[in-house]
Order: sequence, then C-alpha cells, then structure tokens
Amino acid sequence: TTWTTYTKEITISESTENCGAIAFNLGATATSYYFDNITLTKYNETGGVQLEEKTPEQKKEIISEALESWISEMVTNCAPYVKAWDVVNEPMSDWPNQFELKTGVNKDKTSDEFYWQDYLGKDYAVEAFRLTRKYGNPDDILFINDYGLEGGGDKCDGLIQYVEYIESQGQVVDGIGTQMHVTLGATTIENIRQMLTKLAATGKLVKISELDMGIVVDGATVNTKTVTPEQLQQMADFYNEIVKSYFEIVPANQRYGITQWAVTDSPENSSWRGGEPIGLWSLDYTRKPAYVGFAEGLSEL
Repeated sequence: TTWTTYTKEITISESTENCGAIAFNLGATATSYYFDNITLTKYNETGGVQLEEKTPEQKKEIISEALESWISEMVTNCAPYVKAWDVVNEPMSDWPNQFELKTGVNKDKTSDEFYWQDYLGKDYAVEAFRLTRKYGNPDDILFINDYGLEGGGDKCDGLIQYVEYIESQGQVVDGIGTQMHVTLGATTIENIRQMLTKLAATGKLVKISELDMGIVVDGATVNTKTVTPEQLQQMADFYNEIVKSYFEIVPANQRYGITQWAVTDSPENSSWRGGEPIGLWSLDYTRKPAYVGFAEGLSEL
C-alpha cells in the first residue's frame, strides 16, 4: 500500500552487452505490483551521465529522415503560395578554403549552427534539391544562395563549381542568389561586376537576394549617429552603380530580381549591423539619398 524506491546497478559485461530487454521476475508472489517513474541511466564510476555516440551510419539515417521531414512539410504546406525556394543557403566555406563546403568539425559551434554536410556528405544538397522537386510544384524555381561572392576571393567560383556538381548528380539548380551585404569603403564595384559576370555566364537565373550597405572609413565602421551628408551621398552613388551593373551585365532572361535586405537603418539593438545606416529609409521612414540612388539605378531600364 506504499511506494518503495528500488535502485538496481548493473555492470555491462561481454555476456550482457547485447541484451535487448530488461525483465522483472516477480516469482510466485500472489499479489499485484504497480510500477511508476522507471528511469534507466547510464553512468560512469563517478556517477556522471554518459552519452552513447551513434555511428556515422546511424547519424546519416536520422539526419536524412529529418531533412525529408522538414522539406516535405515546408514545401507541401506552402505550395499554394510559394513558387520559388532558396533550397540550399550558405554552403561554402569562408577563408581560406572557399572551394570547400562549410563544416562544424573541430569547431566551437554556436547554438544556431548546424551543418548537414557533416552527416550527409557533399550530396546533401543533391538530396535537398531532389526532395524539393518531389514535394513542390512542377514549375517551382529553385535557388542556391550564399554571401561574400563579391569579395574578390574564390567563393563565387567555389559555389559555381558546387552547382555544377549538383547538376552532375541529376538535379537542376534554376538560379544562384548572391546576398550582397556590401560595405562602402571595402567592397569594390569592380569585384561586384566580376561576380555578376561569372554568375551570368552560368546561364542560371541571378538574384541579388539580401542587398544592404554599411560604410567603413579607415577601417572603422561608421554608424548612423556619425555618418555625414557627404557619406550618405557616396552610399547613394554606390547603390546606383550596383543596380545599374546588375541590369547591364545580367541578360534580361536571367534576371530574377533584387531584394533589398534593410528597409530602414538598423536599430541600435539589432543583431545585424546594429546602429548602422544600412537602409533606404531612416528609422523614422524618411527617404535617404540611398533611396534616390537605388531608384535612379532602376530608371536606367
């Protein structure tokens, strides 16, 4: 009529390590037993909980199922409304190995970092495109997207090579997105034009997917409080050059469009370029010179 706690410690040996069950043998006692709050804990000699590492094959199976679950649910539910997808985002490594995929191996990852390729290998993107085709609309437009392609390094070439690999495995990549979080004083129009030329040469749709602009002077970031009218005009001129270059270099049938990342300048408490004058409008929605520069770039069409 009362609850009693029992603890049983078992040392796993060669004779017990493959046991698939734990049995309660109550013998010939003629009564009823009730069990509640049963807990199995694997521990070491000091009492600390241990984690059992799954094999690479087990991990691959689990992550593959998660990938299909995520894509199938997302694409199926959004199919009536969404006709284009950023299927694979930011796959390429940063310096110095920009021809390689990113990896979390031997890296102190933050809580929001996860690398499918560490479990599924190079073909993770092949599978992602296959699944998106399978569950989406027949005419959905599928993109791959990355940042820093205008940086003047190998990242743009590395991404293009990865697209070629995905297609060599039987999938079709419709377009390439370039984020373009540019910085006046660091990013050059020459590098931007070189990147657009390379992307256009693929024959794929080309999308500027996350355009915004910061500013540095002598290596120091300029914030909204200290930016001068002259610097704001320089940013406007740079926007003008960027937009004009897109329409000049990318053929009409390959232009998917330009998405402006920041409608307004960034608030002080923002996690992205906090307190910087990155928008086309100020925080009180006053049009900035950047708005004019962007609009004048579009007027060249």
